[in-house]
Amino acid sequence: MTDAPAGWPVPLADAHDGRLSRRQWVLLLVAFVVLHYAALAISVWSGNFDPDPNHDHVHVMRDVLETGLPRVAIWPPGFGYYLAFKWWLTGALGLPYWAGKLLVDVFVLVAAGALATVLGRLLTRNRVLAAACGLGLVAAPLFLLSSAEGLAVLLFQPFFLASLVLLVKALQRPDGSLAPAAAAGALMGLACLVRANPQFLVIALLPAVLVSLGRPLRRRTVLRALALALVFFLGQMLVTAPWQGWQRRLGKSGVFTAPVFFYAYIDGMARHPGNRVSDWVRAHRHELPLTFDTVVEVNARWLREDPGALLRLYALKTVRTWYLSDSGRWDRIIVGLHAPWWLGALAGLVLWWRRARQRSRESRQLDPAWLFVLLTVLYLWGVSASVSGLARYMAPVYGLLGLLAGIALERAAGLLVAHSRTRTG
Repeated sequence: MTDAPAGWPVPLADAHDGRLSRRQWVLLLVAFVVLHYAALAISVWSGNFDPDPNHDHVHVMRDVLETGLPRVAIWPPGFGYYLAFKWWLTGALGLPYWAGKLLVDVFVLVAAGALATVLGRLLTRNRVLAAACGLGLVAAPLFLLSSAEGLAVLLFQPFFLASLVLLVKALQRPDGSLAPAAAAGALMGLACLVRANPQFLVIALLPAVLVSLGRPLRRRTVLRALALALVFFLGQMLVTAPWQGWQRRLGKSGVFTAPVFFYAYIDGMARHPGNRVSDWVRAHRHELPLTFDTVVEVNARWLREDPGALLRLYALKTVRTWYLSDSGRWDRIIVGLHAPWWLGALAGLVLWWRRARQRSRESRQLDPAWLFVLLTVLYLWGVSASVSGLARYMAPVYGLLGLLAGIALERAAGLLVAHSRTRTG
């Protein structure tokens, strides 16, 4: 039996309603810890272990330690506070700063894996797929690299996933309460203060919100969906508003976390040489103010002069955002390590859609969980492709890719078992 409300189909549910036993949870958490320390060991062995804070945020950390407030408004401040906390804690314990990766980061990574597992369970009601969601995230080489190098995505992930968990719970509640949506928005605001990517995710998820409320699609249903999205967005705004005010006080304009987008956008366009647009940006990048107007002007200029070059650049970024490394030296390695996630996820997405379509013939309702996963991945892909074009910004999607790949693996295992029984019979 499933405790999902009527109207929320669960075509992937198992007999356990996706609930993991205590033993299974312990094994998962131990696996997360082992993966974290294995990544650190490989980082040390390969000579890539960085004992110092991420250079992009070290200035923010120093501001926090000296004044309690970040003086630079380009980068979101959340990770700077986290670095400052690790600096203070390791100093108080008389340990080197890098010890924070052993003692503090591990809790953040385990929390991310656990929340990904909970999200997988809520979406599928299948404990195998729930575990695949958690392991798919934590075992992804890009995410492990982030934990080993102490990148911002490590801290971003628990807030992001906790927000999605509460949002799904809000969509599955039949009582109409909007409180979980407000709490989900507040958590997404905290995620935005670490990394700016998801600030408009709830808008992209509106189709999934509508579908989750069931058929028929009446005016009341639409108003309910808009109210839920608005409450979510307001909760997010309340958290990000103080930082926006601080940005304006420092002379930076933009909506919430927009300045980091403008910075990453110009930098991201310059990472694709050989294209007229990229080459021009590389030659003039230091002359371009980091504002929304600059982004509009750059695109307008190339739409007039060479729209084909601009379109080719965006097409290239859309593909390369899955594998392009900062240095460009690790692209083939990233493809080789992550290809199983990509292929398995594509197969799982199709299998889930086919199974959901069979189940929905009577209700004529699209599976909202399938749509939720698809739109989340597409949104983060679109943001990364349009702004940065770097693979490490895709690390947050690998939990959902693991969930989808788990569907394909479960299907393959079922076929193998059936084939074995046929031969023995």
